[in-house]
Amino acid sequence: MKSRQKDIIFGRRVRQLMSEKSYAPEDVERLTGIPRESVEIWVSPEHVNNADTVRSNLAALCGVFGCSAGYILGASDDRGAFRPHKPEAFVPLLYTVLARYGKTLHGMFGKTHIADNHMRVWKTGGEPLASDIFTLSHYIGCTPDELI
Repeated sequence: MKSRQKDIIFGRRVRQLMSEKSYAPEDVERLTGIPRESVEIWVSPEHVNNADTVRSNLAALCGVFGCSAGYILGASDDRGAFRPHKPEAFVPLLYTVLARYGKTLHGMFGKTHIADNHMRVWKTGGEPLASDIFTLSHYIGCTPDELI
């Protein structure tokens, strides 16, 4: 799936979930701590190319809407359920999931847009974007939820 298509699905899903709960961007901000301006960008048809967020925001959205990250990202049409868990540093979690599915960093670098500079940022506490989570889950063969 191309990046623009993922962005459109992400924005559409967030907009749909907000509508179902009659939430305005201000409600999402109050419930998640995600700035209202970010939510407005995601759900605006004019800004679909900017519909991305960091891992912790994705987890917060899943918690508020009670659905899986895979659903919000468009990796699945099954809403599933969000399974709250203790937040974990991303890089150790990534290593664990790669090993569980028999994948390697070398393969990840060769078959995705993820590069060494991504790992450097993540190792210093930077968060992966939701689009990175989508890409990694597709390469690994896991659900996006396994990476948040």
